[in-house]
Amino acid sequence: MTVRSSDAGFLSGVDDIVQSFLRTPLWVTMGWYDFELQYRRAFIGPLWEVIIIAVWVAGLGLLFGRLLGHDQGDYLVYMASGVVLWQYVSSTLTTGANVFVANSRQIVSVNNPMFTYVLRNVIEHLAKLSIHSIVFIAVMVLTRTPVEPVVLFAVPGLVVLVFTTLWAVPLLGFIGARFRDFTHLLRAGMRFLFFATPVFWYADGLDDRAYLANYNPFTHFMEIVRAPLIGESVSLTSWAVVLIINLVGIGIMCVVYNRLRRALTLWI
Repeated sequence: MTVRSSDAGFLSGVDDIVQSFLRTPLWVTMGWYDFELQYRRAFIGPLWEVIIIAVWVAGLGLLFGRLLGHDQGDYLVYMASGVVLWQYVSSTLTTGANVFVANSRQIVSVNNPMFTYVLRNVIEHLAKLSIHSIVFIAVMVLTRTPVEPVVLFAVPGLVVLVFTTLWAVPLLGFIGARFRDFTHLLRAGMRFLFFATPVFWYADGLDDRAYLANYNPFTHFMEIVRAPLIGESVSLTSWAVVLIINLVGIGIMCVVYNRLRRALTLWI
């Protein structure tokens, strides 16, 4: 029985992803090394990540807490969770657009599955997310915010969020490898989206314009994790939007990954 070239290409792409996951120690080690490398010889090392996010949260809290007319404690918890989650999403996607270019030497010279470098990128930013979470926990303690049982639903939300980055990063990586200006364009776009997404402001504060936030997919990806963290339930609309985007995104990624994976070495 012969295998059509399209089927062979699909199976080859699937095998690449499977082989990458089978080499878990490799990409975990590389991702953690990338994280540590940024703070080599720094006196307090990765704690700089905590300080940076803490200053960011404190600054936004002092500036917008009273300005938006919300309870200071509730606002700090809401905003801290938003900043921590947004930092993961933004940094993972922006560096993801450069993931294949940044690893070009290894891709050309080392026989590793291509998806290994996607996992390397994601694990680096998961390490940062774990460090940034210290700030959110500290805000919860300082504001004496009770932990509700619904917080457990943040776990599946986070799993889906991380899973989303696993197919979004290679898509952006292919575009970034083919069009080098794309990385800079994406960074500019993410800065705009920071203000267009309810990270530090409330969507319901827009009154009759709240629908604008609902049309922003990042709003729903934030919601499925943040809502349980602050003691609220996730709307079915947010889950529906997130799951639909994932189904479509996975389909697109499979097609693109199978067709362009071999051409990647010509672009980098």
